[in-house]
Amino acid sequence: MKANNAAIEQQQLAEGLKKCPHCAELIKPDAKVCRYCGREVAVRV
Repeated sequence: MKANNAAIEQQQLAEGLKKCPHCAELIKPDAKVCRYCGREVAVRV
């Protein structure tokens, strides 16, 4: 991953996004299903 992409990803994680445990794409923290791979993800309570 390029340095710029890594910095953008770190910023998005700091803003509250999370990584899908199945495909590693960034998704919203309240997502129940990943919009990229379609698999269910655990929701933070």
